[in-house]
Amino acid sequence: DWAQAYQGERRCRVSLPTYPFERKRYWIDSSEISTSVSQDGKTLAEQFKVRKVSLHQRPSLSTRYVAPTNSLEWGVAALWEEVLGVSDIGIHDNFFDLGGDSMLAIQLLARLQQHFEVDLPMAEVLQSPTIEECVRSIKDALQQGAQPREPSPLVRIQPRGNRPPFFCIHPAGGIVHCYIELARHLGKEQPFYALQHPGIDGPSEPYTNFEAMAQYYIHAIQKIQHEGPYYLGGWSFGGTVAYEMAQQLLSQGKQVAFLGLMDSPAPTGIYADRKREAFDAMGIFTFLGRGIAQIFGNRLEIDPTRLATLPSEEQFEFVLASAGQINGSYVLEGGREQLRRIIEMFQLSDRAEMSYVPRVYPGKVTMFRVSVLDDYQFTGYSNHPAINDPTFGWGDVRGNQVEVHPVSGSHMTMVVKPHVQILADRLRASLATAQMEHEHVDLFRG
Repeated sequence: DWAQAYQGERRCRVSLPTYPFERKRYWIDSSEISTSVSQDGKTLAEQFKVRKVSLHQRPSLSTRYVAPTNSLEWGVAALWEEVLGVSDIGIHDNFFDLGGDSMLAIQLLARLQQHFEVDLPMAEVLQSPTIEECVRSIKDALQQGAQPREPSPLVRIQPRGNRPPFFCIHPAGGIVHCYIELARHLGKEQPFYALQHPGIDGPSEPYTNFEAMAQYYIHAIQKIQHEGPYYLGGWSFGGTVAYEMAQQLLSQGKQVAFLGLMDSPAPTGIYADRKREAFDAMGIFTFLGRGIAQIFGNRLEIDPTRLATLPSEEQFEFVLASAGQINGSYVLEGGREQLRRIIEMFQLSDRAEMSYVPRVYPGKVTMFRVSVLDDYQFTGYSNHPAINDPTFGWGDVRGNQVEVHPVSGSHMTMVVKPHVQILADRLRASLATAQMEHEHVDLFRG
């Protein structure tokens, strides 16, 4: 009986480094824990009733340290310390400069919503990556109360820079956290806007029709950039949505300077007798389990045989419990609704892609194609007719001009370190070439 053996002893969970690794829990003596202290001398964990963790020293940043000045800022700082395991976080420090990543951003969102009892967008940490910005969003949410928030798919991951903005569409799960590293590696001069499925943040139009989905996203990006030329792209499913957006923009008389597909398979609707089957619930859960393992560096292996024996609701609980073993059950409990929405968006996206038959694109399609094909069995595309085709089937759309750029990694790892650096380099060069070619054409016309 371990509870009885350690009765009366104080124990604290250790916060391990934030780079990808297999997360496990260890216990150490509480006297060895270093903590941050607020203005009244209490530790942040004590004052704001958050979990006490061991903290690493704040890294050297280009941002000058500015301490929290009010209770709300101190409360948010306490949650940041808990999730990141870093002490003395300033209100202007960037979450991702402190070691934050996609998974930790989702964990922090769950903790913020749970602690302050507010409803925040799934992409909150991406758009408000400092304590100061996060506090502003929490204040707005508290003032708004139960009033419905106007849904918007636009996520400003990197809104600054003097180059034309790049608009990147979400993959099948609907969220855009997968683009954090890509945006950062493209550099501070490249504005990067992601489009997230509006259903991630609550009830919305289901958009099971590709044409309607593309039209909705075009309306959103034109609030940022009313006229072309447009630079569009997306990873996996997102590339196919970008393809349809480009078609519609051209039909409206707008200019599209760049269309980039990041290992996006052509919809099998172009093959009359070789259409793939839709994902079933078990396929989605298996895919998500493998995706968490590949993208976030955690060894979450979902046994398809075991999963197949369970009813659909128990399949969901099985995946949730398995993820909780490596990421902390309190985080997964807080993110239960988010996971349900991701699964729902995945099903809607899959349904939309199954019925989409792309037309020939009159411009150039740029394909960033991975070199490792091993994990397609976990993406539903292992039986795609064009899996070995460098254009991934887009060249089979008669008349399409496809330029292929090989990148390292697999379908699931191309957007994370170390492979994302290669993707960013290729994408940056392609965007620069597209901008130069467009300016040359304008000069010639002038």
